[in-house]
Amino acid sequence: MAAFPLDSSSPTYLHLLQNATLISLALSVIPLGTFFAIASLAVAPFTKRSKHIAHHRKWRTISSATFRPRTVLITGVGNSKGLALARTFYRGGHNVIGADFEPHRIPVCGRYSRALHRFYRLAHYVTTPEYARQLMGIVQKEGVELWVSCLEDVSAIVDADVAELVESNTECKTVQFSPSLTDISYEKDAFLETARGLELNFQETVVVTSVTEALVILSSATTLGRRYTMKNLGGEDADENVLPLPTAMETQQHVRRLKPSPFRPLVLQQYLSGPTFRTHSLIVASKVQAFVASPSTNQNQTYTALPASSAISQALLLYVQTYVREMGAGLTGHIAFEFVVDGDIDAERMMKSGVPGTEVRELMKLVYPVSCTSRPGMGILLLGPQAEDLAEAYLSILPDHDEPKGIANGHHLEKIITPVPGTPTYYWIGHDLFALFVLPLLNFLRFELGITDLLAAWCLFIEHLIYGHEALWEFWDPWPALAFYLLYLPLNMLHCIYARNWWAWCDLGNGYLMPPT
Repeated sequence: MAAFPLDSSSPTYLHLLQNATLISLALSVIPLGTFFAIASLAVAPFTKRSKHIAHHRKWRTISSATFRPRTVLITGVGNSKGLALARTFYRGGHNVIGADFEPHRIPVCGRYSRALHRFYRLAHYVTTPEYARQLMGIVQKEGVELWVSCLEDVSAIVDADVAELVESNTECKTVQFSPSLTDISYEKDAFLETARGLELNFQETVVVTSVTEALVILSSATTLGRRYTMKNLGGEDADENVLPLPTAMETQQHVRRLKPSPFRPLVLQQYLSGPTFRTHSLIVASKVQAFVASPSTNQNQTYTALPASSAISQALLLYVQTYVREMGAGLTGHIAFEFVVDGDIDAERMMKSGVPGTEVRELMKLVYPVSCTSRPGMGILLLGPQAEDLAEAYLSILPDHDEPKGIANGHHLEKIITPVPGTPTYYWIGHDLFALFVLPLLNFLRFELGITDLLAAWCLFIEHLIYGHEALWEFWDPWPALAFYLLYLPLNMLHCIYARNWWAWCDLGNGYLMPPT
């Protein structure tokens, strides 16, 4: 019986069957999906959010004395973050230009959004000089005043260089850290070393090239209250043991068996066993203007906002604020962290609201950053209900923001934008359909899952449908979701069959088919 997800050892026919089945399923539901999209547009004028958007845009159109629409370029509108940000500026009453790569000329979902005034296909990859020239051409042709990049993380360093070029040759402003700071956030070792230098918590990682070197570190671990796992340089666990072992003799024998050496260096990484969280922040002039934290989930295919007033959210925010403040003045960009809480912390303590600052600072001492990126985090989806305020926070970067012709919607920039109470869980229906409905049913039929677990998965699926918010779907803008599930993904799977490039699971938020391990 086949096991899912498929891996590199799975037979070719299973990969072919997986792709062919999903392509056939997509084709079969095109009529139904189209019906839902048309019905959605018919119903949209009567929904609360659509009424609010229409009223707000109309109000801004007739309030020309205090409002001037800005032209904003969003690159990366083919992923959920870029699409959400494009809709944010559209709801704020601005003109949105979208751009993205379309490998193999497969159209990305964002190009079909009502939020876009115009879409450009980026014809050249970020590592080529033509990429910078094309972006400069778009900025100049469209009169772009603000550029926000939501492209994949690997392009962040190139975008930082291009941002400097854009700002030095045009009046366009960019939401991008400097190349040096972007490089720090992209390289994990550099980021952890920076956190160490700022005297902030960091996950200790040490390369060891001998048994003696490893034992010296582990001998002090008990005194310091630390535990470690031993990994290969690539990040994979060399074994599953948490060190040090109960006795010094066991630890010594274990390390000798792994044989770290200059020819086979290993990494001792601090072991942190608590819950993990992800954060997204917008930084303007070294101040956090928008912040959201959410628990990490399996493959991060659902996002639920932590209450902004909770102790853990406040502790994570304090860490981000401290990091940004210590990095220097004038920083503008995005920063997204993944954190892990060290030890077994009581959930009630973390979720408690209204705690004093001293308790927040104590809790901050227990949170450790695992990774960092200078791109928007997927948590930006959770700020959807505050789209107008979020758009204003971005546009505060512009030099004439406070002038009468600028933005005027009443938001106070000294107040950090956080998720409002009652913000729904954001999910991707494509993931939930298979992870919470189809696969549990298959596992139940194979006697690998009990009836209780099956019903629990189905209840969660129904809960998301009723109370959650599909990450790509909006009643007033249904076509991107339809294009993503019924056009973009099937065409990419068809290309996988043609190129024999197999995949194990799909990162729906970023639109990637992830290769098997």
